Amino acid sequence: MRTYSLRPGLLARALERIALGVEERTKLSPLGGLWYSDIGRRDQIVHLWPYDSLAHRESVRGRFGELKNWPAKTTEFTVESETKILAPAPFTPPITPGKRGPVYEICTDTCHPESLMKMTEAWSARISERKNLIGAWQTTLGPMYQWIHIWAYESFEQRLRAAPPGDELCVKRESGIYFPAAFSPLQ
Repeated sequence: MRTYSLRPGLLARALERIALGVEERTKLSPLGGLWYSDIGRRDQIVHLWPYDSLAHRESVRGRFGELKNWPAKTTEFTVESETKILAPAPFTPPITPGKRGPVYEICTDTCHPESLMKMTEAWSARISERKNLIGAWQTTLGPMYQWIHIWAYESFEQRLRAAPPGDELCVKRESGIYFPAAFSPLQ
């Protein structure tokens, strides 16, 4: 998961530049989803790139020199860039293209190390109640002890009626409302 925090007012221009290279980039490996923030921390773009392994990720990234428009030329707009390497929870469904939103919530829960181990168990018992999970992951590289989960909603009103499981295991929860870029495989 890669997150770009942009200078205010430059989101549309950054998305245009990403769109220029996304077709050639996805020939190397698929894009899971790409969203931009609307509620929460503003002016962010979140990319989700699934890989088979860290070696697969490195192999793909090693081929970026072959691409004309990738990496996207967004550094002049970017204030911060963060990469998190995530391991999926056992119940995380495969990321497949389709219409799932158009409203997405991306949550980052920070847990004590011992609580993080309990998250999979707590969620496994309750996840069948929720049908709109895109995925739940634990950070393996990047900020430690984070549980990242992404939800798709048909409307903001549907989001207001939902509450993710596992609140009692978190010491901090951050979330934002995101919308898919026009070229995101998840809409």
